[in-house]
Amino acid sequence: MIVNKGFSFSNFIGKYKIVDTYRNDTEISSSNKLSKDDRYQFYTIDTVFEDCKLTEIYSLILYSENSIALEFAAIDIENSDSILTFCNKYGLVCSDRMLNNTTTDYIFFNTTKEKFAPIVPCNERDSISLHIFNSYVIEMRHILKLIAGINELNYVSIIEALLFFSLHTANLHFFISDCPSFFDYDNFRSHFNGFIRANALEELLLQDQIDSYINELENYILFHEDYTREFDFEYDFSLHCETQALITMFQNLSKITNITEITEEGNITFNSPLTNDIIMNNLDTNNILLLANSFVINYLNTQLRDIFPEIKYQNGEIIGDWQVRDLLSAMYLEIFLSLSPDNKLKKCANPSCNGYFEVGKTDTRKIYCSQRCASLMAKRKQREREKLRK
Repeated sequence: MIVNKGFSFSNFIGKYKIVDTYRNDTEISSSNKLSKDDRYQFYTIDTVFEDCKLTEIYSLILYSENSIALEFAAIDIENSDSILTFCNKYGLVCSDRMLNNTTTDYIFFNTTKEKFAPIVPCNERDSISLHIFNSYVIEMRHILKLIAGINELNYVSIIEALLFFSLHTANLHFFISDCPSFFDYDNFRSHFNGFIRANALEELLLQDQIDSYINELENYILFHEDYTREFDFEYDFSLHCETQALITMFQNLSKITNITEITEEGNITFNSPLTNDIIMNNLDTNNILLLANSFVINYLNTQLRDIFPEIKYQNGEIIGDWQVRDLLSAMYLEIFLSLSPDNKLKKCANPSCNGYFEVGKTDTRKIYCSQRCASLMAKRKQREREKLRK
């Protein structure tokens, strides 16, 4: 439960559509399952301009138990209706028009920012690539999975999330920056994929690729003072404690199971089952928790780096608030403000649900994100009991 989000944020709310730019902006019918065909990279979520209005969705004043971030993480990215429902309710996660809406000119027109916003210049249609939008959903889902895993000591969830952020080969966007990254996981992931390409290891099994890369990093750690680079890679990040702890996790994990696949959605497949008991009996769980906490800290700090205090003029008064550039940043600010000693994040116990929810630290009874999931699971368990009686 988030009782005080501690900031305000307004976004352009209205009607949005998914279009196929490859086919001259052909609109994709809602309720369609999005097929990842050759044109998928050309799909965009576009604003229908005449229906958009600047609307406050986070408030400094109004009390709300709703979490936009948790709604975002639960989106079914294969369903166009699920995506559009969120956008129609909260707007685009990133918006060029919002970036243009930082002017204070509205003060001189004796009007409010909300009424002034529709005349803010926007030379091109406000849109976002569907692929980028979905990658943001996947990233949000996995950072919540990691936080919930830490809270519940679910080492399987922790390892799966760490593997996703370490090895995912898709074009992720959470560390986009105009300057080089100083984040070890970002370096690990990008250099891993570069190492595979440079050494023509694409045909190897994923676990063999990982083993080759880990061996390369180990050699650099042992012989870095006289190490001769055959390729233009910068491996100094491997000298950091965090990276060496990550290397240790990979080495120990390979002794009990092999990683066979990481899908675009971040689903991890192993060649043998991985359970909490197996992990606790064979791996250093303290090292895993340190890695998880370190990642959450660095990840959220990265997401919050463009948020800063701001003075605003509202209802005839000068007030203090936070400058938030887009809805994505606002959702991560919400997560930051929810990191309370009194609350914890939990994954819904319905295995077919992507939902997360917040409860008190001592609340062990609530295991479902909604009454709907609780009812579905109750019916499912009842059917299982009836089958056993037969």
